[in-house]
Amino acid sequence: MTKLVHKFISDFNAEADEDKRMRILAEFVNIYYDADMPAVNDLLQKELERSVNKKDVNAEALVRFMLAYSAMESADFVRGQSEMKKVMDMFHLVTNHSVRAQVLNFLAFMHSHQGNFDKAFSTCYDCIREAELSNDKRNSYWGIYTLAVLHFDLKDFENAEKCYRDAAEKFRAGGNEYGQARSENGLSSIYIQQEKYAEAREILERTLKFYTSIEVTSGQSRSLNDLGLVYRKTGEIEKALQCLKESLQIRKETKHFQGIATSLNEISELLLGQKKYEEAKKYLEEAKAACEKVQNKSKLFRTHFLFSQLYRAINEPWKALDHYVEYDKIKSEVQGEVANNKIKELQTKMATEKSEKETEIHRLKNVELKEAYEEIEIKQKEIIDSINYAKRIQRSLLPNEKYIEKNLKRLKKSNDV
Repeated sequence: MTKLVHKFISDFNAEADEDKRMRILAEFVNIYYDADMPAVNDLLQKELERSVNKKDVNAEALVRFMLAYSAMESADFVRGQSEMKKVMDMFHLVTNHSVRAQVLNFLAFMHSHQGNFDKAFSTCYDCIREAELSNDKRNSYWGIYTLAVLHFDLKDFENAEKCYRDAAEKFRAGGNEYGQARSENGLSSIYIQQEKYAEAREILERTLKFYTSIEVTSGQSRSLNDLGLVYRKTGEIEKALQCLKESLQIRKETKHFQGIATSLNEISELLLGQKKYEEAKKYLEEAKAACEKVQNKSKLFRTHFLFSQLYRAINEPWKALDHYVEYDKIKSEVQGEVANNKIKELQTKMATEKSEKETEIHRLKNVELKEAYEEIEIKQKEIIDSINYAKRIQRSLLPNEKYIEKNLKRLKKSNDV
């Protein structure tokens, strides 16, 4: 267990306030769930028993979902699906908006891993709505980050960049360095697509240093993986392979199967480019097993595409065709016209809701402003009326000018005598 993971656990166990405990736990899992899975699961299991004994539905739902997500990331689908069902059965009883947002954000990722992007977008929008109803707005930032990831996975790089920038700025303003680094990692992926390799490398070297300083292995592996992509694009193959293999090693040590599948695909593609077909085949077979283990269709269709490229290169056309058919079939399920239309409908609905909300806010501000002006006018009239009333009283009490002038003349004559 790293020093920082140990500190998180100590802070959590020492905290008496229930709301603060939940915030610490949520932050812990956000950052370290795939860095030290045994420590995370041990902490979650103890907290689950505590929340059940206290009959705290909000805490129980959050912890069970964290256990479900942790299990699915580790390819323990029996435990993951069991915990997931319990969460969904009790979700209507959860009243804490932050907890609801947290659960929905994790759920969006789970849908995307399984290739259900229309459900992923819908759930992510629900997450943002819930977060905006809570006192803690940070979950809305994670919702925006998740939207960026979804757009990127669907190769909608324009919207992905907008969301990554928005999330990075909000995290920066809120003092959340980890969230900012994650969002900037996303921007580096955009830069790679735009062939802005120097900008991408600068971000990745900075975030790698940051993740290393806070001992977040998942972040280190992410930055190393993407640095490998930069080096491959710039023709520095040995450096690329070194970074990719180092990233893969970290992911294997932490049993982060989603990341393992990504790293294996990246290494396979690099080896194919080097015409090292036998070595590439070994990595692709491992990648296919990893994708199927975590049921990640988004990564699996890419593996089949790389297999088709491999068999085409070594002149085995029937095998190439079989894998291309699988690639096309899974890709259509994930990114087909029906799925894309559903996503566009959701995006339009969300944009309409946002516009209506902004219009209503503007209207309410105008109403408030009008009421404020009316209040000022009323107060001003009251003040003027008071002043005029005071003047009338003053006039009734003080002698008029003729009286004063007449008495001054009389006083002067008296003094002359």
